[in-house]
Amino acid sequence: MNRVAFVLLFLIFSAIIGGYYLTQSSENTEITPRPAYPTEIYASKVKPLVQNWAGDAELILVYGSENCQQILCDLHPMSSPCFCNDSTFGDGKAPQWTFVFYSEQKGELMKADAYIVQKDKKIRWQVVSKTYRTPLNYSSLSTSLSNPPENHTFKQGVYILFRNQWKSSIGSLNITSTNFTEFKRLVLAESKGPMVYGGVLILPDEKIGDLGSPTIIIRTQLNQTHDVLTIVYPGAVLRAYIPRLPYKLTSLENYSQSISTIIKRLASPEFSGLKLILGQPYVYYELANDTIKIETLDCDFEVNDGNTKGACRTR
Repeated sequence: MNRVAFVLLFLIFSAIIGGYYLTQSSENTEITPRPAYPTEIYASKVKPLVQNWAGDAELILVYGSENCQQILCDLHPMSSPCFCNDSTFGDGKAPQWTFVFYSEQKGELMKADAYIVQKDKKIRWQVVSKTYRTPLNYSSLSTSLSNPPENHTFKQGVYILFRNQWKSSIGSLNITSTNFTEFKRLVLAESKGPMVYGGVLILPDEKIGDLGSPTIIIRTQLNQTHDVLTIVYPGAVLRAYIPRLPYKLTSLENYSQSISTIIKRLASPEFSGLKLILGQPYVYYELANDTIKIETLDCDFEVNDGNTKGACRTR
């Protein structure tokens, strides 16, 4: 082999090796499987999904948890097992983040859950997204993405970005402060993490089971063909006009009395087993004749005139 041929073979071999390492390097430019800031997760994993979904997408909520509550693992049980490894609380980083976006053009919400999973001995970030039709316009709740401030004294490590403010929790609302005396349906929506129910964003609730909520859904009558759907959040009220629901109007006073009945019944020893499912999303409805129905992912209970009945289903 002459010198020219040897040099050519060396250059070809070097190009192959260099190309291999360049390819490996480009694959590793994704965010590493460790607790991360929300801006990192958004740029690396969520932004492409949102851009493909809607050009006018607006961010309205970010939620993260450092304390490994397995929230996202519970919501997506068919996905890979969650990998929870966050030993540094209060640094603004988390192994799981939820982003909620709104598109006025589509009339939809998108909820994107990002979390670390372990599959086949490999650890990676996984994103599961879902879209929901919504009758509400969430543009007024548009939020600019940022990273939460460090707070090493807050051991629970929960981060909520809502209305351009980072919080560790969102306070519950008092139903008597909603200024509604009559309504067709009133829902106190409680959820451990953010969720979308019936096209309505449900804010994460710090105290599950107290029948208080940072999200109150009120349906009232407008005319013979349409109702008004009012969503009350801390510091924000959204309204939409939707086809009428054939429920008779009930009073807030009767509802408050029924709420007191439910609290007493759920606090009784016979319903101690209900505490096992309090970590899962559930909502409370006001039905006709002062009957309140409790729906969860696993249980259905109905309270009527002090009599409570229901059954639980396992997954």
